[in-house]
Amino acid sequence: MAAYARNTIRWNRACHMAMLRRATSQRLSVDGEVFLLAADITAARNSVEVEKVIVQRTLRRLLGGAVSSERVASLVERLGTAQMKEADLELEIESMERDYRQLLLYREAAVAAELTEMAALEEIPRLPAATEEEFRLVCEADRRFREDSDSDAQSERSILLFRSNNHSFSDS
Repeated sequence: MAAYARNTIRWNRACHMAMLRRATSQRLSVDGEVFLLAADITAARNSVEVEKVIVQRTLRRLLGGAVSSERVASLVERLGTAQMKEADLELEIESMERDYRQLLLYREAAVAAELTEMAALEEIPRLPAATEEEFRLVCEADRRFREDSDSDAQSERSILLFRSNNHSFSDS
């Protein structure tokens, strides 16, 4: 009985270790996505700043005067392009920030799952590996249990068969 109890403890610990590995893997995966998205947001913000500089410089040239009409048309076109890029980047950043907030929630859940499994593991004692004798005892107990279950199931089938046969005789 003690060998079986120790085997159960080892089994529970192994199950929680597997769940901890999955939770850690999930957290690390989300951490990677958070990191990559943060880098993308930073790059997009830098691009917005570049476009803002282009817009400011173009506006200064346009408002500075002494520019030929051909140059004005070119500067206005450049200004429109830079403003459109800036607006597109702002929308993209907005979308990425929404995704980022969602990823942070996923990360929070992954960290909570990981901490839960760590706490569960702390509650389960660490046992040394089973000895050969202990392993043999557990296997023998399992074999006996299955034999008893099979014989119980066979007995139940026999009883049901007997009852059904008796009812068919009494009904005639």
